[in-house]
Amino acid sequence: MVTRFRKGEPGSHPTGYGGQTSDDITIPPCGVRDIDKSLFDVFENEIKLTVGKSEEGIKKVPIIFAAGEKWAMIKNKREIRDRHGSLILPLITIVRTSIIQNPAHDIAGRGINQQTGEIVIKRRLDESDRDYQKLINRLLLPNQLNLAAQPGTEIAGQLVTSRSIGDLSTNEEVRSGALFQNNRKKNVWEIIKIPSPQFITMMYEITFWTQYASHMNQLIDQFLSSLIVPGQHLVLNTPKEYWFVATLDSDNFTLETNFDDQRGKERLIQTKFSMKVPGYILATDSPGAPVPIRKYISMPSIEFTLDLPDDGIDDNDTKTSDVFLGDDDPTLPINDRNTRRDDQRGLMYPDPAKSISKYTELEYTDPLTGKKKKKYLKAVSTNKSTGETIYREDYSLDSFSIITTDDQ
Repeated sequence: MVTRFRKGEPGSHPTGYGGQTSDDITIPPCGVRDIDKSLFDVFENEIKLTVGKSEEGIKKVPIIFAAGEKWAMIKNKREIRDRHGSLILPLITIVRTSIIQNPAHDIAGRGINQQTGEIVIKRRLDESDRDYQKLINRLLLPNQLNLAAQPGTEIAGQLVTSRSIGDLSTNEEVRSGALFQNNRKKNVWEIIKIPSPQFITMMYEITFWTQYASHMNQLIDQFLSSLIVPGQHLVLNTPKEYWFVATLDSDNFTLETNFDDQRGKERLIQTKFSMKVPGYILATDSPGAPVPIRKYISMPSIEFTLDLPDDGIDDNDTKTSDVFLGDDDPTLPINDRNTRRDDQRGLMYPDPAKSISKYTELEYTDPLTGKKKKKYLKAVSTNKSTGETIYREDYSLDSFSIITTDDQ
């Protein structure tokens, strides 16, 4: 297996991308962009940080995601500098600093991990279950053409099956009238699966920019008041109904100013802090990625059978099949011969031609001489349940022996 997208060998660890794809079922993808946007939205639409006083007018502080392309910021009229090149303050910027995938936290520390291969998101009755229920006729309803009956009990035109039918007909609860009882033991199920998510942790640096200390105090007050306690975190929601939890990565809010040197520079106050967002990549629809939805149909019944060739022997016969005794050993009295054969021969010595016919001929090459040789092997035991037969070489029968010979 080169990548996870490639289907593994039979019996290998499931990747989530094996099996039959389903194009009629879709699931919203979740990726890095969804996590970025959810963090931006919580500052833009939920916290709604503002500065100013009521008598002077309250101003909403613009939020800039620093990874956005310049044309997108201009299109949304969010230029961060004026025509003189000065920053338009106050301002809040969000920068994604890193993406981490730590095996100790992002793979094994989530309660569910990507090593499970796949996740079942839906289990429902398949369309073919209706036909299967007609075939097994679980309530054993008689005289209905659309329900199966056993051979010999059917009416004209009724469906006939050799399957076992009517398994609920002896159920006391069903017989007492519980026909709508939720009994789902014999059904054809459609199982829908998706690949398990890839867990990641996103790190962000948020910066508050102001010109006045009073504005900075207002922003910090509003932000800290919006955090959910305990844990100092924010819940990030997405339009696709995925959600994440953003927490403060440290207790340190770093303050930076240029009060010491304001020659030719505008007054500037900065407060920086970091946030951590554990997230996941799920059912990606990136170009080139395979369809993430897989659909399986369950088997309502599985049978294991072993078909053996007919050896002409009655299995109900009480006689044993000991190959060492019986008509192959005519020196024994007839009454002592344990055999299934009824044509017990009273020969003192067996007919060589008939004896040879009871052996299997094997041709092989002698590894020492390189000559071709033949062996005659005799069956010494047979296991009908496994279909296995054990042969024995150079078996002597009274004065007649089967030996290996060299081909001339």
